[in-house]
Amino acid sequence: MPSPKIFISHRQDDAKIATVVSKHLREWGVADDAIFQSSDPQRGLTVGEEVKSQLEKMLEEINLLILLYTYLEEDWSYSMWECGIAQGKSTVKTRTVVLQCTEDEPTVFRNELRIRVSPREIRRFAEDFHNKVDFFPSNEGEDETAFAGNTSAEVITSRSERLFSELSATIPSGSATSKHLWDFVRLHLNSKVAQAISNLDDEEKIRGMIRGNLELRRPKFVGIGNSVDTAVRQFGYGSFQPGLKLSDLITKWAKNDTTSQTAWADELYEAIFRAVTNSQSTAASSRFKSVREDVEWWFLPAVTRMRGLRDHSLEFDVYLIRVPEADRKVAPRKKATRKKAPKRTAKNPPRKTKSREEGGSSS
Repeated sequence: MPSPKIFISHRQDDAKIATVVSKHLREWGVADDAIFQSSDPQRGLTVGEEVKSQLEKMLEEINLLILLYTYLEEDWSYSMWECGIAQGKSTVKTRTVVLQCTEDEPTVFRNELRIRVSPREIRRFAEDFHNKVDFFPSNEGEDETAFAGNTSAEVITSRSERLFSELSATIPSGSATSKHLWDFVRLHLNSKVAQAISNLDDEEKIRGMIRGNLELRRPKFVGIGNSVDTAVRQFGYGSFQPGLKLSDLITKWAKNDTTSQTAWADELYEAIFRAVTNSQSTAASSRFKSVREDVEWWFLPAVTRMRGLRDHSLEFDVYLIRVPEADRKVAPRKKATRKKAPKRTAKNPPRKTKSREEGGSSS
């Protein structure tokens, strides 16, 4: 079969990985001018031409798109656009292969052919690339043939081992971590409620829907440090429980609280109301005492983020910031006092000031 046209989709920071893949594809027999790698000066974009139009033209004619996927927290918007063009507007049939370079899984292309960088899966990729008849989709009227079906198993094994070795040396070995410095809860308004709120003008009705529908969610990636499990203990629960609402936390806390300081709950609801209605945030000021046994901890709940999800639902992160005890008072600063001047009497006449002639001051 003629040399397939291959597009390597990658972030600029992953250019070294793309160069390794491109090098090995050429060693496997792909024509040098049939591989597009934007970060390669010889196989990238033409200087002076409009970038988007160049990419669209190339993506419409490729047979295989290889997406190099590294870390979840990075920006994949451009790569997703490239994949969408290749799958939706291509004038020829195109296969998408995701080369998953780390433990992070892509959220969009989970169902595509996904190759982890491991000896076994790189070997499978190499075998399919060389020998699988329909690995490169054929167009109508064309016979399906393998790209290099006569390649021996020994050669394929050797090629896959070299590719795996160079990829392993190139892919960053570090892993992304995060640490929450405070206990926190993640709240969720489902899409139905969020949509209903967006159509309301009555502020009191909006407040009511918020109070009745804020559900707790366990974050998918909690990271290292304080977590939701720790946070709910401050309200009286042993750990996170599916189905809990913010109203449940407040009710549980109120049953065990001895301070009668409840203003924080209204202030928290109001902060979320202001976020939902795009009103300016105000300073958090009310705190509550943890109902955990044997602790004297006070917390200031602060809404730190609102996030709109793809299904139009809303998420809120509420951090419990540890603060000094509410009943601890700081001694007021003493005002500076001036010594009173003695009263002027006959026995204590005013001090005589020298005249200018006598050398005194005029002021």
